[in-house]
Amino acid sequence: PSGSAPGPSCLRASHLKEAVFCPSPDRSSFVLQGLVGVVNLLCRGRVAPSILPHLCGATLLACQKKGGGLRPIAVGEVLRRLTSKCVSRAVRADTITTLSPLQVGVAVPGGCEAVVHSVLTSPMLLT
Repeated sequence: PSGSAPGPSCLRASHLKEAVFCPSPDRSSFVLQGLVGVVNLLCRGRVAPSILPHLCGATLLACQKKGGGLRPIAVGEVLRRLTSKCVSRAVRADTITTLSPLQVGVAVPGGCEAVVHSVLTSPMLLT
């Protein structure tokens, strides 16, 4: 998302967006082709093992909860997040077809609410 926090490398999604949508069509195309190449390498797992901790790592933040205590927030690396989104989008239709109607957590509007309602109205619910 626009304005999202950077991961350990400090690379932000907004940096990539500015580079891809720069005024020069030649530079924009060059950056986009390079970015697509990186995402494709990551999708294929063609990454040196020494780089994996940096790509798969995250910046861990401790945020204060309203009621006290701490909530850990992990901010992953932007290239890994971008790759995950691309893969998710590519397999979305097949995932829905394959897992439906057994799963209701992904691409099912109101799916979580349906699960909660089903559990609460189940005659097997122990009280």
